[in-house]
Amino acid sequence: MNGRPWTEDEDARIRDLYPTVGPRLKIKGRTERAVVARASILKVRGRGQPCESGVKRLFWDIETSPNIGFFWRASEKAFIPYENVIREGAVICFCYKWEGEKKVCSLVWDDGDDREAVKAFLKVARTADEMVAHYGDQFDLKWLNARCLKHGLTPLSEPKTVDTFQIAKRRFSLNSRRLDYLGNLLFGKGKIKTDFAMWSAITLDNDKAALKRMVAYCMEDVRLLERVYHELSRFSGPKTHAGVLGGGPRWSCPGCGSRSVVRRGRKVSGKGVVEHRMECSDCERGFAVSGAVYAEYLDCRQV
Repeated sequence: MNGRPWTEDEDARIRDLYPTVGPRLKIKGRTERAVVARASILKVRGRGQPCESGVKRLFWDIETSPNIGFFWRASEKAFIPYENVIREGAVICFCYKWEGEKKVCSLVWDDGDDREAVKAFLKVARTADEMVAHYGDQFDLKWLNARCLKHGLTPLSEPKTVDTFQIAKRRFSLNSRRLDYLGNLLFGKGKIKTDFAMWSAITLDNDKAALKRMVAYCMEDVRLLERVYHELSRFSGPKTHAGVLGGGPRWSCPGCGSRSVVRRGRKVSGKGVVEHRMECSDCERGFAVSGAVYAEYLDCRQV
């Protein structure tokens, strides 16, 4: 497998040309197999090719306003009781995009009132198979739940989330797990630089120009998130089996849904449980199946 991260220009070339050229598309330094696999990840179909993965993957991010309150002195360890908060923070904006699509959408609060933005985002999120965010399980999702509680809205029912921060934490020894660091590490480009003045201008002055800059900042985070996810996900098993979701057999590739898979050996646990190592010929993902599922694979190959 080619370990070199894909660039924005390469992805743009695939999105623009692959639908008409298909696997014949030439990208310098990439094999045909690698181009086909990348097109599958980006959900770009070549002429006459079926869409291999039916997973609806939503990439999202939020920006929130700070609490405003009274305090006696500035200190990192200062205790500020909740009674001193005179205005609670809210969600300034939601930004999101569907995997493989260019468009990034935004939902913005109405002069400090985020109810309608939260309500609209819930409607979008309920159509997703997976929701991908960076530090999303600890921050974004909890904020979403808190705003649902505040506004009396029905929360998402056990959403299937993917947290790129957690993948970075579990799978790698890195100097940082921040999205900005990962972007610079993988692509030489991180997040848009900003400072607290933008949050202050929006929260205290209702500055529309600052709000526009914040939405652009959040949108760029979502674009970067998708690219980082595609690199990190190679080291982590999928949350949704794309093959089964699309009506395929359990031995199909869980990542892209392809049935072009081959056996690469087996592994036996200390308790004697046998699993068969499989590899996808299209996206090169390795995965394991049980003996029963491998028997189904053999039956299909004999037909």
